[in-house]
Amino acid sequence: MKSLKVIGLVLALSVTFSPMIVKAQDKGFDTQNYYPNRDEEIKKQTKIIESNPKDVDAYARRARSYAESGKLDLAIADFSSALKITDKYEDFYFERAEIYAAKKRFDLAIADLTIYIKKASADWGYKLRGYMLRGEIYAYDNKFDLALADFNVAAKLVETETSTSIYKDTEFRVYYLRGQIYVGLKRFDPAIADFRKAEEKAINANGRYEAAVAVGNTYNNQNKFDSAVAEYSRAIDNAYKSIKERDRHTGTIYSALLGRGIAYIGLSKYDLALTDLTRAIPATDNAAEVFYWRGQIYSAQGKYDLADADFSEGIKLSTGDQRALLEKLKAENYRKMGTSPAAVTGKKKAIETGDKVEKSPTKPATTPTGQKNPAAGTIRKNSIGMELVYIPPGAFMMGSSESDIDKSLTIYKRYNKTAERSWISNQTPQRKVTIKEGFWMGKYEVTQEQWRLVMGTTVRQQRDNFVSGNALAGEGANYPMYFVSWDEAKQFVRRLNEKNDGFIYSLPSEAQWEYAARGGTSTLNHWGDDLSNTDICRYANINDLSRKPLSHVNYHHLITQCNDGFAETAPVGSFRPNGFGLFDMIGNVTEWCEDTYLASYSNLPTDGSANGSISSEGSRVFRGGGFGGNATVTSANRSSIKASARATERGFRIVAREK
Repeated sequence: MKSLKVIGLVLALSVTFSPMIVKAQDKGFDTQNYYPNRDEEIKKQTKIIESNPKDVDAYARRARSYAESGKLDLAIADFSSALKITDKYEDFYFERAEIYAAKKRFDLAIADLTIYIKKASADWGYKLRGYMLRGEIYAYDNKFDLALADFNVAAKLVETETSTSIYKDTEFRVYYLRGQIYVGLKRFDPAIADFRKAEEKAINANGRYEAAVAVGNTYNNQNKFDSAVAEYSRAIDNAYKSIKERDRHTGTIYSALLGRGIAYIGLSKYDLALTDLTRAIPATDNAAEVFYWRGQIYSAQGKYDLADADFSEGIKLSTGDQRALLEKLKAENYRKMGTSPAAVTGKKKAIETGDKVEKSPTKPATTPTGQKNPAAGTIRKNSIGMELVYIPPGAFMMGSSESDIDKSLTIYKRYNKTAERSWISNQTPQRKVTIKEGFWMGKYEVTQEQWRLVMGTTVRQQRDNFVSGNALAGEGANYPMYFVSWDEAKQFVRRLNEKNDGFIYSLPSEAQWEYAARGGTSTLNHWGDDLSNTDICRYANINDLSRKPLSHVNYHHLITQCNDGFAETAPVGSFRPNGFGLFDMIGNVTEWCEDTYLASYSNLPTDGSANGSISSEGSRVFRGGGFGGNATVTSANRSSIKASARATERGFRIVAREK
């Protein structure tokens, strides 16, 4: 594959300064909500002004209500009227400056803030916020030298005044924003020093995360990609520590995933880059950047259809120079596409028009029902609240190569010195499988609540149907359902289809399951080939040190030497997702597939469909390992058992296609 150069980092890592008020320019003044009933407040203050045209407070109150309603010109007029009556209220200058900044009238905002700073000289706190806002506006207007001068004053103020004050968050912002200014001036060493200070001063995990990401971005801007990867990884690790307290909402880590993906491109680690970029897609602010970078990787790999889809999505989400660049990349991709179906019209038009691409150069790829394919990672909910993730079509190498078997066997022998190659030979021969149609897959394993909604039984009742008194391995609405046979999983699917909610459901084929589990990678697992005893617990709920105290666990010699925090099952989504945004594909519970089991891939389908031939045992495939598995379980690992069997570790997830 042709090496990609990390050029144009300004696309993703440009220094943009957006004071609170500038960020809010499209929705009006974005300060505290002084008057919840704004229209009534405007009417009330208007009557007061009519009866007393010199009432300064009435003008200020009405100005704030106008600002909160997005009527910025009227707000400016009222603050101006108040200042004509008296200029002793310095806050009016500050508030009018914020509104000028929202309208990008920076010269007027700077003038007001200069007056405000002079008038507020007796109060260091007021003066501090004046210097900070003026510095932010200078930076937003690319006047970095002037911005730096203001933030140097602000830094001196916080260093001498705020050590025991309520302004701890202000300390963070001073160093964080001054660091950004240093980046704009290409003074990277002091920038990193300030970001480190900001991280020390942060009052919460989110601030520490943002500061670490800023260091990663700074390293990326210097093409120090190894250092950037380390910093983004640290940011993600720190975020995950706090995410446990907030139900592991992954929206916090998108900027780090994007930055690390770009750094991996700089290191030519394209599989790792694809994993991070795909996980970053849901980030609204950065989605166009993700499609820009991922499309280039796909194009360089010869996956022109996937590249075309990404460039098209990026074009929809971008404007100006960024859109023009994506259109150029799309045209270049058409030239490379050869006889690919999506290139039939597009390639011809691109060649005819040079780098200019018509608005609709090709007919969009469609699903069998004629609907446009969603972007990879798109999430939809079905009638019972299941989140379904769109998995795009594509090709991959299914199973294990001989070198993969060697790697896996080395890991097996950590746990059992007598392990033999034949134990994992059912993952061979590796062969190319093409998933021609995209599909929807459960973001999580089927939960106990979802099972109850469809089947009407609880995990305790399932347990009692299996063997009364057997220990439960976790109970709760968001825990995965287990004690489920293949036959019962199929019954769940049938009942779900009876709801007629726009999807046709099934169990995944083995090929669909492995393609989805890999998440666009070709390594042993979606997080790479390193299945070390400390790293795996970040990604999968497996047989780890948390299980060692359990009296019914009689295979302590197989315990992985890390602690994932869960002795048995964990609530779905408790670990890191893969490149497609799927959780717990490895670990937690094993998952039924549609296929009849055969011990070799030699004669199995290569089109992504399930194997329906009859085996000697009539057994069915399950995948992914469970909380009792260890680091030997990879994306290619496969096992089987009879369709009627239940176990504490066995559950499932569903796939679907649209009607």
